[in-house]
Amino acid sequence: LQSSPPPAGCKVTEAVRLVAPGGDVSVVLPDGPAAVKALELKVETDGLADVERSLRSLVLAAAFDGEETVWCPVTDFFGSGIGINTVRNWRQQVDADGAMRSRWVMPYERAGTVRVRNIGPRAARVLVRLAVSEYPWDAERSMHFHAVWHYAADLHWPPAADWNLAAIQGRGVYVGDTLSIFNPVSTWYGEGDEKIRVDGEAVP
Repeated sequence: LQSSPPPAGCKVTEAVRLVAPGGDVSVVLPDGPAAVKALELKVETDGLADVERSLRSLVLAAAFDGEETVWCPVTDFFGSGIGINTVRNWRQQVDADGAMRSRWVMPYERAGTVRVRNIGPRAARVLVRLAVSEYPWDAERSMHFHAVWHYAADLHWPPAADWNLAAIQGRGVYVGDTLSIFNPVSTWYGEGDEKIRVDGEAVP
């Protein structure tokens, strides 16, 4: 993996491991207060019988200050969805060779751990590289980074129905989502508009 230059003042930590089914590769972050400023991931896909399924079976998980706040299949976390699809935006990047990069800021006050878990049936060689720097944690204003994943299978329409993308409570900033659809039938059931309801309002 050809690394992009880390942000100024960052300490770079990396780990490479052949991750067996049920295993993980884990990186313990430096003591805080600090923040992950960049995260890079590369999975060797040569020899994998089913690349899309194998990548979907690798889960990025992160815990900050004793709470697991990130749990997401790696390609979904980096915005690629199902398989390797090129992505380039301000915070995420996926290249055709499978190199995945994130520039989300993930602060923590005391401690953090980032790991990639293999919940699939095949071993995979994984490289994880993190750039971490000091962070001015503010007990009144600072918040942890969260990323979650969920899915629905065997959807049948009609009748028309809404699919709940996210339900969020409390203080925070919602920065976006990746919606991936695998449609095995000839009809298309993805029509409609995004709806956002705040504080229980009747009309979105």
